[in-house]
Amino acid sequence: RELELIRRRENDSISMGRGPDCDLVIANNSASRKHCIVERRQGKFILADQSTNGTYVIAEGGNEIVLRREAFTLGKHGWITFGQPAASSGGRGD
Repeated sequence: RELELIRRRENDSISMGRGPDCDLVIANNSASRKHCIVERRQGKFILADQSTNGTYVIAEGGNEIVLRREAFTLGKHGWITFGQPAASSGGRGD
């Protein structure tokens, strides 16, 4: 929600979820304890869903897709929601 996180990483991945051991803690009950990981592979950023409820991704100019234990190559701009579509989460709804 209009929040930009800039992280100087020590490694090439960041974990996201409700769990306190995640690099980015998501304070939302729709997020799993360890919801997803974004990692850099060969110059690209890959989001890998590890959740129960799925990760919803909208790439700039594209339609919303849901990842369920799948990986997706991220572009420069877009939206990610945890466990529910963007329109339901108060994110980028149309």
